[in-house]
Amino acid sequence: MKEHVKILLLGDEGVGKSSLLSAYMSKHFPQEVPPVVIDTTIPAEKTANGVCVTIMDSSARHREQLKQKILAADSIVALYDVTRPETYENLLSDWLPFIKEVLSIPDVIYPPQSLSNGNSTSNLISALAQPSSLVSKTKTVVNDIVSPPNTTTNILGNQSNSTSMNKLNILATSGTSSASKVNATANVNVIAPSSSSTSTSQKNKPVIVLATKTDLLVSNNEDEEAEKVHSLFDLFPFVLLCLRCSAAKLEDVEQLFYFAELLVTFPLAPIFDVVTHEYTPACRYAFQRIFRIFDLDGDNLLSDSELCESQLKCFDLAINHEELLAIKRQISKMVPGGIYQDKVTFEGYLGLIQMIIENHQLQIPWTILRRFHYNEELQLQVINLLFLFVFNNRLLLLSDT
Repeated sequence: MKEHVKILLLGDEGVGKSSLLSAYMSKHFPQEVPPVVIDTTIPAEKTANGVCVTIMDSSARHREQLKQKILAADSIVALYDVTRPETYENLLSDWLPFIKEVLSIPDVIYPPQSLSNGNSTSNLISALAQPSSLVSKTKTVVNDIVSPPNTTTNILGNQSNSTSMNKLNILATSGTSSASKVNATANVNVIAPSSSSTSTSQKNKPVIVLATKTDLLVSNNEDEEAEKVHSLFDLFPFVLLCLRCSAAKLEDVEQLFYFAELLVTFPLAPIFDVVTHEYTPACRYAFQRIFRIFDLDGDNLLSDSELCESQLKCFDLAINHEELLAIKRQISKMVPGGIYQDKVTFEGYLGLIQMIIENHQLQIPWTILRRFHYNEELQLQVINLLFLFVFNNRLLLLSDT
């Protein structure tokens, strides 16, 4: 996992970049801010995922300097002012094309998707969330986007007091959560491979579009906003999320920086491709290996005891019988063929994880993968494992002598 995340804010002058950064750091809205705030670093112990975060402000006037910042950044937030339509137009005509050019991002053409396709796994989250103004390129309706909570919930429902991981229960996303809600449009996307010499990590940098000063909106036409966002996603598929916030009211400011950090520390691109709406081959293979490890009796199914063992191994937390039943009911409801003889099939296991991915809880699949020694490229750290094996056996030999 990346230990230092750099987040860049860019956009027209006056869209609120400096005010947003100042409000986030001071927890109150500043009356006066400099045109460009100096880079601000947050220590690891103060961030949601335990990584050091540096937030970089920028000036619209110095393009060469901004180009270097784009290349240095791990996550990019492009801002526009909802009260000034020209800033949105400049986002489309200038800022997003500039990001695409600097990072050498290739064009991606999405295959047509049907919202009414009952077999599409993109409908998994739609059944979990209440209808809302949120729309996405993957046709996923997400109702609650929450800031890092004080407690964590594991994949199957238990809570602990640890704050190192934001593992949220997918069964709690039914729209009844008391967590703060964000007027957001969410898209998860993967950039297709390219023959460009630019590194994959550069092309896969998460880009978030942020609408600022929402407290100054006189009216809010949800259909118009949804159409605007769909248009933006069609033009710029590399944009992962569209969010809205108000620095003046401190509304959804923390959520923005939380996601800007989250999409770097728990990247989507290696595990899921929404162009095909499927797991990447490497990710599917990795989860198949993990599934077989927990399938102790070799029947290609996970029994209750094997599910409990997987939960304990991956999250160091136990689950009870009621929670197991709830998860299996959810899999049975959302994943065709996900339950067989009251046990979880491999497709059911993948379906459960995909529900979590589509609900933007990327920490959970990465926690599982990293627990089984997969790196960011989903390669097994064989050398490290071999070293541990040799080292442990050497200790045993020494103790015997």
